[in-house]
Amino acid sequence: DFTAFREVARILEVPAQNLLYADIDGNIGYQMPGVIPIRKGYDGKWPVPGWSSELGWDGSIPFEDLPWAYNPPEGWIVTANQAVVGKDYPYFITDDWSYGARSQRIVDLITAQIDEGRAFTIADMQALQMDNWSENADFLVPRISGMPVQEATKAGMALLPSWDYQQGIDSAPAAYFNAFWRQLITRMFDSKTGTDITSASGDDQFFEVIRTLWDSPDDPWWDDPLTAETEGRDAVITASLDAAYQDMVDLQGSEPGSWRWGALHTLLLQHGTLGASGIAPIEALFNRGPIDTAGGSGIVNATGWTPSDGFEVTWVPSMRQVVDLSDFDNSTWVNLTGNSGHAFNPNYEDQVDSWQSGSQFGWAWSVEAIDQSAEAMLTLTPAD
Repeated sequence: DFTAFREVARILEVPAQNLLYADIDGNIGYQMPGVIPIRKGYDGKWPVPGWSSELGWDGSIPFEDLPWAYNPPEGWIVTANQAVVGKDYPYFITDDWSYGARSQRIVDLITAQIDEGRAFTIADMQALQMDNWSENADFLVPRISGMPVQEATKAGMALLPSWDYQQGIDSAPAAYFNAFWRQLITRMFDSKTGTDITSASGDDQFFEVIRTLWDSPDDPWWDDPLTAETEGRDAVITASLDAAYQDMVDLQGSEPGSWRWGALHTLLLQHGTLGASGIAPIEALFNRGPIDTAGGSGIVNATGWTPSDGFEVTWVPSMRQVVDLSDFDNSTWVNLTGNSGHAFNPNYEDQVDSWQSGSQFGWAWSVEAIDQSAEAMLTLTPAD
C-alpha cells in the first residue's frame, strides 16, 4: 500500500527522484525522497568558505515534510521535473526546476480528453509520450512571422504560418524554427559572456528568458556585441531569421519544403565503454546511428540538444512504458536499443526503430503470458 511505499522511499537518500505510486485498487500517489540539506541563510549555488560553519548545513528536511500526494482530487498526477512545491513551502529545495513547458502540455492534453468524456487507452498514453508540440514555437512564431527579412529568407518564413508547432522528424518548419532559435540565443547570450552559456541551459529556461524579455524591445540583452551596431529586439530577430535560412540552405539545400528536423536532430547510439575509443573500426562495431529524432528540449517527447554545440541530441528518454493496472499483460514497453549488450546479438538494436517511431511492444507479465511468449528456456543444473 501507499504507506509501505513511502517507508521504502524513506531509505532512498540520494539521488532525489520523482516516485509515482499506483495500485490495482485505483489509488495513486507521489513521493519525493532524498536527504535535502537545510542550509543556513544560503541556497547552495556557489562555493562557501570551507573553514567556517556559518553557511553550513543545519540538518535536513524531515522525510515527513518532503513533498507527497495521495489520491489528489484531479484523479491524476503529472511529474516532468517541474516545481512540486509552492512559495508557501517552508523549506528550500531548489529554484532550478524545469519551468513547466512539458508538464503543462501533459496537463492540457489530459484535461482536454477528460473534457471530451473519452476514456484513456493504451494507445492514448503512447501517443501522449510522443507529443512533439513546442510551447516555444507557439509563443514566438506569431510574433516573428511579420519581421522584415531578406528576400531569399521569405521562402523559409513561408513555412511558419501553417505550422502546428509539432516538431516531428519530417517537419520542415521545425527545422527552420530551431535553426533560428539556435542563432538567436547564441547571438544574445554566448557572445556576451564569452562562453557557451546556452550549453548550460535547462529544458525551458531560455524559453522563459525570451518570453520575459519580449515586451522590452530595447533591453540590452537583445544586442549582439559582436556586431558594430546596437541591436534591439526586432533587429536581432531579423538577423537570426536571415542567418538561419542560410544555415538551412547550407545544411539541407535551397528547397525549404524538403528540410527535415530529424535530419538535423540526430542521435548517436554510443557504446558506453568502446563507443568513444577513437578507433574508427571499433566504434563502427559497437555504435549505432546516428538516427533521425523528433521532439526537443522542453517538449513532452524530450530529446535534449545544446544550441551552442549544434542540433544533435544529447539526452533522451531511454525507455517508454504504459502499465495497465487492470490487466498487467496489456502493458507495453520499448527500450532505446535492445535487450542485449552484445554487439553481435540480434537483440542489440532491434528496438531502435520502434523507439524512434513511438511504437511499443507487448509486455508479458503473468506466468501464463511469459510461458506463451517464450521462445527458448535455459536450464542451469548445479554440478554434483
